Amino acid sequence: MYLCVCHALNERRVREALGPCGTVSSVFKNTGVRPRCTLCLPFIKDAVKAARQEPSPDPGGVAVGPAE
Repeated sequence: MYLCVCHALNERRVREALGPCGTVSSVFKNTGVRPRCTLCLPFIKDAVKAARQEPSPDPGGVAVGPAE
């Protein structure tokens, strides 16, 4: 779904642009655009909030269990 029509920013692109800071401003900075009409700001803010609540992926995909 598109979150910013002015710059064609969809959910995937917003998630990719979050960066380590994970802020609305980092999304715009990392995509190289500035808000125009600002109608997208609440939607991008919600996407940032949701991304922060997602569990981080397991690095390497190796399960950690008891030592044998």
